[in-house]
Amino acid sequence: MEIEIIIMYIEKIENYNESLLILDDSKIKMALGSRVLESYIDGNLFLDRYSCVNRVVCGEFNGLGNFSYISRANIGRYCNMGARISVGGFQHPLDWLSISSVQFRSDAFFEGASPAIDYLDNDNIVTEINNDVWIGDNVVIKSGVTLSTGCVVGAGSVVTKDVAPYEIVVGNPAKILRRRFDDGVIGDLLDLEWWTLSPIELSNVSFNEVEIAIDQIKEIKSNCS
Repeated sequence: MEIEIIIMYIEKIENYNESLLILDDSKIKMALGSRVLESYIDGNLFLDRYSCVNRVVCGEFNGLGNFSYISRANIGRYCNMGARISVGGFQHPLDWLSISSVQFRSDAFFEGASPAIDYLDNDNIVTEINNDVWIGDNVVIKSGVTLSTGCVVGAGSVVTKDVAPYEIVVGNPAKILRRRFDDGVIGDLLDLEWWTLSPIELSNVSFNEVEIAIDQIKEIKSNCS
């Protein structure tokens, strides 16, 4: 089954006045202080208070918690991201004379070095957040990391390396604690790509019993083919 993708480019939307701004046309709900900047949004996105997505490509049915910031990332579907997380933060050069932004940003201070040196490394690094990913509160995700489908990042973790499908990682630096399911179930879920279905299509699925849910989704997909 192919997903019908209708991605909208949003240069800037900022909600500074309403407790909840509901954009029916783009299917975005934005709590007070939240922002969307230079991003491609597929709809069904919820941004909690003072959260921001910046230069992001975002699929449907994703939520971002309070005071969180995601930059330069591709996000799949059905992801939930907690409060105060940072994804794709700026990486200062470690092999230059200084780590100060005065070297490459002429607009940062009232005085600046001239000429500023182009520092484009950050713009070429994209973080990948696949489908059905849960990121707990206070997590930091290093730019360029891939969070594979089904993985979970525990609260307070610092992720510096790729996370494989359905792994649960915790700590600083984040290390694998366990996997959510056994190999057979993980294989079935990845083959099924259940996240291509809408919530309406997933109605009456036994979400709390994964093996039964797999059989039900197989039937749903067979009826749609």
